[in-house]
Amino acid sequence: MRCTSHCVAKSINISRLARHYKAQKKPLEAYHDVLHLLDIGDAHAFIFKQGTCVLWGLTKHEEREILALIRDYTDSAYPSDANDQFSFRLDEKTSLLPHDYYNIDVITLESDDSDIKLALSYALSQSVRLNYLENTIEELITENANIPESLAKSGKLGFSNKAIQKKLAQIHLAKAQINLKTDLLNTPHFFWSHPGLETYHEMARHYMDIATRVSTLNHKLDLISDVLDMLNNQLQHRTSSFLEWIIILLIAIEIVFMLIFKG
Repeated sequence: MRCTSHCVAKSINISRLARHYKAQKKPLEAYHDVLHLLDIGDAHAFIFKQGTCVLWGLTKHEEREILALIRDYTDSAYPSDANDQFSFRLDEKTSLLPHDYYNIDVITLESDDSDIKLALSYALSQSVRLNYLENTIEELITENANIPESLAKSGKLGFSNKAIQKKLAQIHLAKAQINLKTDLLNTPHFFWSHPGLETYHEMARHYMDIATRVSTLNHKLDLISDVLDMLNNQLQHRTSSFLEWIIILLIAIEIVFMLIFKG
Protein backbone atom coordinates (compact mmCIF):
# COMPACT_ATOMS: atom_id res chain seq x y z
CA MET A 1 0.00 0.00 0.00
CA ARG A 2 1.00 3.60 -0.59
CA CYS A 3 2.11 6.23 1.94
CA THR A 4 3.24 9.75 0.96
CA SER A 5 4.45 12.82 2.85
CA HIS A 6 4.23 16.36 1.51
CA CYS A 7 5.55 19.79 2.50
CA VAL A 8 3.12 22.24 0.91
CA ALA A 9 3.46 25.55 2.79
CA LYS A 10 5.12 27.51 5.57
CA SER A 11 2.20 26.53 7.79
CA ILE A 12 -1.38 25.21 7.66
CA ASN A 13 -4.20 26.77 9.66
CA ILE A 14 -5.52 23.52 11.10
CA SER A 15 -8.09 25.37 13.24
CA ARG A 16 -9.81 26.78 10.15
CA LEU A 17 -9.51 23.43 8.40
CA ALA A 18 -11.11 21.70 11.40
CA ARG A 19 -14.01 24.18 11.33
CA HIS A 20 -14.50 23.42 7.64
CA TYR A 21 -14.72 19.69 8.35
CA LYS A 22 -17.03 20.15 11.33
CA ALA A 23 -19.33 22.41 9.29
CA GLN A 24 -19.70 19.57 6.80
CA LYS A 25 -20.17 17.11 9.68
CA LYS A 26 -17.12 15.12 8.60
CA PRO A 27 -15.32 13.12 11.33
CA LEU A 28 -11.85 14.11 12.50
CA GLU A 29 -9.54 14.00 15.50
CA ALA A 30 -7.76 17.19 16.55
CA TYR A 31 -4.48 17.23 18.46
CA HIS A 32 -2.17 20.07 19.49
CA ASP A 33 -0.51 20.42 16.08
CA VAL A 34 -2.16 17.89 13.78
CA LEU A 35 -5.56 16.93 12.37
CA HIS A 36 -6.47 13.32 11.69
CA LEU A 37 -9.07 13.18 8.91
CA LEU A 38 -11.41 10.18 9.29
CA ASP A 39 -13.76 10.48 6.30
CA ILE A 40 -11.68 8.44 3.85
CA GLY A 41 -12.56 4.83 4.63
CA ASP A 42 -9.65 2.71 5.83
CA ALA A 43 -7.13 5.37 4.75
CA HIS A 44 -5.64 8.02 7.04
CA ALA A 45 -4.63 11.64 6.46
CA PHE A 46 -2.59 13.54 9.05
CA ILE A 47 -2.41 17.30 8.45
CA PHE A 48 0.34 19.07 10.41
CA LYS A 49 0.35 22.71 11.45
CA GLN A 50 3.95 23.11 10.24
CA GLY A 51 2.83 22.94 6.60
CA THR A 52 3.07 19.21 5.97
CA CYS A 53 0.78 16.22 5.64
CA VAL A 54 1.24 12.44 5.66
CA LEU A 55 -1.25 10.30 3.74
CA TRP A 56 -1.72 6.56 4.26
CA GLY A 57 -3.53 4.22 1.87
CA LEU A 58 -4.94 6.85 -0.51
CA THR A 59 -5.00 6.67 -4.29
CA LYS A 60 -3.14 9.33 -6.26
CA HIS A 61 -6.48 10.93 -7.15
CA GLU A 62 -7.55 11.06 -3.48
CA GLU A 63 -4.16 12.54 -2.54
CA ARG A 64 -4.56 15.31 -5.12
CA GLU A 65 -8.02 16.14 -3.78
CA ILE A 66 -6.77 16.46 -0.19
CA LEU A 67 -3.71 18.49 -1.22
CA ALA A 68 -5.93 20.88 -3.21
CA LEU A 69 -8.20 21.31 -0.17
CA ILE A 70 -5.28 21.89 2.19
CA ARG A 71 -3.89 24.70 0.01
CA ASP A 72 -6.98 26.79 0.80
CA TYR A 73 -5.90 26.82 4.45
CA THR A 74 -2.17 27.48 4.09
CA ASP A 75 0.05 30.41 4.92
CA SER A 76 2.64 31.08 2.18
CA ALA A 77 1.90 28.02 0.04
CA TYR A 78 4.90 26.76 -1.93
CA PRO A 79 4.71 26.69 -5.76
CA SER A 80 5.55 22.98 -5.70
CA ASP A 81 5.67 20.68 -2.72
CA ALA A 82 8.54 18.55 -1.53
CA ASN A 83 7.38 14.98 -1.10
CA ASP A 84 8.48 11.46 -0.17
CA GLN A 85 6.86 8.18 -1.12
CA PHE A 86 6.80 4.91 0.84
CA SER A 87 5.21 1.51 0.67
CA PHE A 88 3.64 0.03 3.80
CA ARG A 89 2.43 -3.41 4.85
CA LEU A 90 1.36 -5.33 7.96
CA ASP A 91 3.69 -7.84 9.60
CA GLU A 92 4.95 -8.89 13.03
CA LYS A 93 7.21 -5.92 13.90
CA THR A 94 7.13 -2.22 13.04
CA SER A 95 10.17 -1.16 11.01
CA LEU A 96 11.34 1.16 8.25
CA LEU A 97 13.78 -0.30 5.73
CA PRO A 98 14.79 0.10 2.08
CA HIS A 99 13.10 -2.17 -0.46
CA ASP A 100 15.18 -5.15 -1.59
CA TYR A 101 14.87 -4.28 -5.29
CA TYR A 102 13.18 -0.91 -5.83
CA ASN A 103 14.22 2.61 -4.88
CA ILE A 104 11.60 3.06 -2.19
CA ASP A 105 11.47 2.70 1.59
CA VAL A 106 9.13 0.12 3.10
CA ILE A 107 7.23 0.71 6.34
CA THR A 108 6.21 -2.45 8.15
CA LEU A 109 3.44 -2.10 10.75
CA GLU A 110 2.78 -4.55 13.57
CA SER A 111 -0.90 -3.50 13.46
CA ASP A 112 -3.20 -1.14 11.57
CA ASP A 113 -3.46 1.07 14.67
CA SER A 114 -3.83 4.74 13.66
CA ASP A 115 -1.79 5.85 16.70
CA ILE A 116 1.25 3.98 15.40
CA LYS A 117 0.75 5.59 11.99
CA LEU A 118 0.52 9.01 13.64
CA ALA A 119 3.70 8.40 15.66
CA LEU A 120 5.55 7.48 12.47
CA SER A 121 3.90 10.37 10.61
CA TYR A 122 5.47 12.89 12.96
CA ALA A 123 8.91 11.70 11.83
CA LEU A 124 7.90 11.54 8.16
CA SER A 125 6.52 15.07 8.49
CA GLN A 126 9.78 16.33 10.00
CA SER A 127 11.79 14.62 7.27
CA VAL A 128 9.79 16.07 4.36
CA ARG A 129 9.94 19.54 5.95
CA LEU A 130 13.70 19.06 6.13
CA ASN A 131 13.69 18.01 2.44
CA TYR A 132 12.18 21.34 1.52
CA LEU A 133 14.68 23.27 3.65
CA GLU A 134 17.58 21.26 2.21
CA ASN A 135 16.53 22.14 -1.35
CA THR A 136 16.02 25.81 -0.50
CA ILE A 137 19.25 26.16 1.45
CA GLU A 138 21.23 24.27 -1.21
CA GLU A 139 20.24 27.00 -3.67
CA LEU A 140 21.42 29.63 -1.19
CA ILE A 141 24.71 27.79 -0.67
CA THR A 142 25.25 27.41 -4.43
CA GLU A 143 24.74 31.16 -4.91
CA ASN A 144 27.49 31.94 -2.41
CA ALA A 145 29.85 28.97 -2.76
CA ASN A 146 32.04 30.62 -5.43
CA ILE A 147 32.77 33.75 -3.36
CA PRO A 148 36.10 32.51 -1.86
CA GLU A 149 37.34 31.30 -5.28
CA SER A 150 36.35 34.57 -6.94
CA LEU A 151 38.09 36.57 -4.21
CA ALA A 152 41.24 34.44 -4.51
CA LYS A 153 41.40 34.95 -8.30
CA SER A 154 40.59 38.65 -8.55
CA GLY A 155 41.52 39.95 -5.12
CA LYS A 156 38.42 42.12 -5.28
CA LEU A 157 35.36 41.87 -3.07
CA GLY A 158 32.82 42.48 -5.83
CA PHE A 159 29.97 43.17 -3.37
CA SER A 160 28.60 46.26 -1.71
CA ASN A 161 28.12 46.40 2.04
CA LYS A 162 24.34 46.32 1.46
CA ALA A 163 24.63 43.16 -0.66
CA ILE A 164 26.75 41.43 1.99
CA GLN A 165 24.28 42.38 4.74
CA LYS A 166 21.42 41.00 2.65
CA LYS A 167 23.24 37.69 2.13
CA LEU A 168 24.03 37.45 5.85
CA ALA A 169 20.36 38.06 6.66
CA GLN A 170 19.38 35.22 4.31
CA ILE A 171 21.82 32.89 6.08
CA HIS A 172 20.53 33.82 9.54
CA LEU A 173 16.92 33.41 8.37
CA ALA A 174 17.73 29.94 7.01
CA LYS A 175 19.33 28.95 10.33
CA ALA A 176 16.28 30.23 12.20
CA GLN A 177 14.00 28.13 10.00
CA ILE A 178 16.02 25.03 10.85
CA ASN A 179 16.62 25.60 14.56
CA LEU A 180 13.88 27.89 15.84
CA LYS A 181 10.81 27.98 13.60
CA THR A 182 10.26 24.26 13.09
CA ASP A 183 10.05 21.22 15.38
CA LEU A 184 12.94 19.41 13.68
CA LEU A 185 14.95 19.29 16.91
CA ASN A 186 12.09 18.83 19.37
CA THR A 187 9.95 15.94 20.54
CA PRO A 188 6.34 16.78 19.53
CA HIS A 189 3.81 17.52 22.29
CA PHE A 190 1.82 14.44 21.27
CA PHE A 191 4.38 12.14 22.91
CA TRP A 192 4.12 13.89 26.27
CA SER A 193 0.69 12.31 26.66
CA HIS A 194 1.51 9.18 24.59
CA PRO A 195 5.02 8.20 25.81
CA GLY A 196 4.52 4.58 24.77
CA LEU A 197 4.45 5.65 21.11
CA GLU A 198 7.65 7.69 21.18
CA THR A 199 9.81 4.67 20.30
CA TYR A 200 8.10 4.49 16.87
CA HIS A 201 8.81 8.17 16.29
CA GLU A 202 12.45 7.83 17.34
CA MET A 203 12.92 4.75 15.15
CA ALA A 204 11.66 6.61 12.08
CA ARG A 205 13.67 9.75 12.93
CA HIS A 206 16.81 7.65 13.20
CA TYR A 207 16.14 5.93 9.87
CA MET A 208 15.49 9.27 8.12
CA ASP A 209 18.77 10.53 9.64
CA ILE A 210 17.13 13.79 10.70
CA ALA A 211 19.64 14.82 13.40
CA THR A 212 22.63 14.34 11.08
CA ARG A 213 20.93 16.18 8.21
CA VAL A 214 20.14 19.15 10.47
CA SER A 215 23.74 19.20 11.71
CA THR A 216 25.08 19.08 8.14
CA LEU A 217 22.87 21.97 7.04
CA ASN A 218 23.95 24.06 10.03
CA HIS A 219 27.62 23.31 9.29
CA LYS A 220 27.26 24.40 5.65
CA LEU A 221 25.48 27.60 6.66
CA ASP A 222 28.17 28.33 9.26
CA LEU A 223 30.89 28.04 6.59
CA ILE A 224 29.10 30.43 4.23
CA SER A 225 28.36 32.78 7.14
CA ASP A 226 32.07 32.83 8.07
CA VAL A 227 33.02 33.82 4.51
CA LEU A 228 30.40 36.57 4.43
CA ASP A 229 31.48 37.83 7.86
CA MET A 230 35.05 38.04 6.56
CA LEU A 231 33.90 40.08 3.54
CA ASN A 232 31.78 42.29 5.77
CA ASN A 233 34.75 42.96 8.06
CA GLN A 234 36.93 43.85 5.08
CA LEU A 235 34.30 46.23 3.75
CA GLN A 236 33.97 47.87 7.15
CA HIS A 237 37.76 48.17 7.39
CA ARG A 238 37.89 49.70 3.91
CA THR A 239 35.12 52.16 4.84
CA SER A 240 36.89 52.98 8.11
CA SER A 241 40.20 53.57 6.30
CA PHE A 242 38.47 55.82 3.78
CA LEU A 243 36.95 57.89 6.58
CA GLU A 244 40.34 58.13 8.31
CA TRP A 245 41.89 59.51 5.14
CA ILE A 246 39.09 62.04 4.81
CA ILE A 247 39.70 63.18 8.39
CA ILE A 248 43.47 63.46 7.72
CA LEU A 249 42.77 65.45 4.56
CA LEU A 250 40.42 67.82 6.39
CA ILE A 251 42.99 68.36 9.14
CA ALA A 252 45.66 69.08 6.52
CA ILE A 253 43.39 71.60 4.78
CA GLU A 254 42.66 73.27 8.11
CA ILE A 255 46.40 73.55 8.83
CA VAL A 256 47.05 75.07 5.38
CA PHE A 257 44.33 77.68 5.91
CA MET A 258 45.69 78.51 9.35
CA LEU A 259 49.19 79.05 7.91
CA ILE A 260 47.82 81.19 5.10
CA PHE A 261 45.81 83.45 7.38
CA LYS A 262 48.68 83.78 9.88
CA GLY A 263 51.10 84.59 7.07
